[in-house]
Amino acid sequence: MPPILIFGTASFGMDAPASFQDVDSIRQLLNALKDLGVTHLDTAARYPPNNPGLSERLLGEAGAGDFVVDTKILTDTRTDGSGDLAFEAMNKSVGNSLKSLKRANVSIAHVRRKSLLSLGSALKNLGHTSTP
Repeated sequence: MPPILIFGTASFGMDAPASFQDVDSIRQLLNALKDLGVTHLDTAARYPPNNPGLSERLLGEAGAGDFVVDTKILTDTRTDGSGDLAFEAMNKSVGNSLKSLKRANVSIAHVRRKSLLSLGSALKNLGHTSTP
């Protein structure tokens, strides 16, 4: 079985040459991706780096409903992230992403933190009994 190709959307909305900056260009890209058999997208509330949240909003406006979408828990990279990984904060992050994406669900909500302590906090808050 071949691996699943996941198309990353970090540059959606980025003010840079050759990036997808508006709903029409993203809609055209999504149609081309469908034609190629791509079914999965990866995004985050932090994308693009110069305008956080715009990637998810553009995907929602462009209508990415036919795709499986993964996102990431929004964390403040200036801290250890432990507060961002509290159950309520994670729910808020995913809820905001769902609203921007105009979806009822995402496939995966990634946690990206350097600290094992903050990762352990996230696992505990999600109900895992064994944490680092």
